[in-house]
Amino acid sequence: MATSDPWADAGRVERGEPEVSFAFGLSAARTLELVELRGERVGYGVVTSMLREHAEVAHLDATSAMPIGTSVHRLCRQLELPVGARMRGRVVDPLGRPLDELPERRFESLRTRPLFTRGARRELRDFDFGEPIYCGRRRVDLFARLRTGERRLVVSGTRAARTELAAEFALESTFVSRRMPLHVVFVSLPEDAAEETRVRHLLADAQANVTLVMARHDAPKTLRALAAAAGCALAEQTFHDRHPALLVLDDVDALAAAWNASPLAARGSIDAHVAGILDRACLGRHEYEGGSLTVVATLAGERDGERLSVLEPSSDGALVLDGDEVDPWRSHPVQRFGSPLKGWGAQLARHRELGTTLTDDHADDHDRRVREVLSLSARRTPVEEQVAVVYAALAGHADEMPVELLRTWETHLLAHLRETEGPLLRSIREIGGISGDMKPQLEKAFREFRPALPYRA
Repeated sequence: MATSDPWADAGRVERGEPEVSFAFGLSAARTLELVELRGERVGYGVVTSMLREHAEVAHLDATSAMPIGTSVHRLCRQLELPVGARMRGRVVDPLGRPLDELPERRFESLRTRPLFTRGARRELRDFDFGEPIYCGRRRVDLFARLRTGERRLVVSGTRAARTELAAEFALESTFVSRRMPLHVVFVSLPEDAAEETRVRHLLADAQANVTLVMARHDAPKTLRALAAAAGCALAEQTFHDRHPALLVLDDVDALAAAWNASPLAARGSIDAHVAGILDRACLGRHEYEGGSLTVVATLAGERDGERLSVLEPSSDGALVLDGDEVDPWRSHPVQRFGSPLKGWGAQLARHRELGTTLTDDHADDHDRRVREVLSLSARRTPVEEQVAVVYAALAGHADEMPVELLRTWETHLLAHLRETEGPLLRSIREIGGISGDMKPQLEKAFREFRPALPYRA
């Protein structure tokens, strides 16, 4: 709605700095309001603060200083971006403008949602979380699996490793259930063009259900600082439309660097902003029945322990990566339902604790084979087959196999189970693990499976 004072809807730049301008004549403007800068070329800006005689306008398109006298026009709408189903499969910037090569769409006809919702409160979280979201790695799917409605941190000192794990969650979870596709919103701030290409390549297989919110490395600092809020707005709209959504904040450290370098840093710390986004993860049971919002955030916790300590209270646990693999002993997810091999995971942890003092060579070989089986993860492997193979290794049925032949042993074992124990595998998938009455039947199937040469040690 336009104001009654025509002079309040337009102003001019009186003093300009790189990426920030001070405009005179915008007395009726409000903070976080979108404005248009009309100079040599038309660009957008956002009002970050109102001073006594000036309005501070952060640039969203230009990184250089605006010439003095550039006209500034109010658009009389707050900072927002288009949302809805038509945003799926697109690569957009934090304002919803396309960055991909797909045909242009009329984004003006889409619904819009504010990037910053005033009065946003923490959702009432339901402890009965929904179906598992798998990533294809056995150390995560079997010992620290993620469920819809949870909020999880991925901690690693290597940025490429945590980005790859976050992308695997996006790839493997495009369908949470048979009836409802999952909408993945992946937020990334690449450091250069090569990293941008790598992230887009990682998500190429699930492009139809993924919205990649990306601010390029040469974009203005304020635009890069809005990436987390834009991704949250897209995912929340999916949740309010009663559909499941997975929000991935790739590298909180990059988000923090962009936030602290922008004028938005005066609105609070990035840790409080990300913690507020984590708090919105929930599973709808009543007014939003059928919808869910799951949040995964990656960060370098070892380098910045203070940030990790701030975000941990707002999470349901952390997955700690040792190199490229998840370390199940240092990870601490909240397992309110338990995991498919929870008891066996405790036994495996004892093997590691005693690894330096054990003198029995058989125990050391057993531990090494179990670790190797846990590392033989493959995409699109059904969880019931993962459970059966790891159960066999933990029970000692792979101790006679040479380490270099464990993958072949696993292939033949799974073929035997599919042929002879199909109903048992379906039961494992239905209950999400192994119950007490299943163990004798599995042990019998393992004894019947006799690997022939050359698989016998």
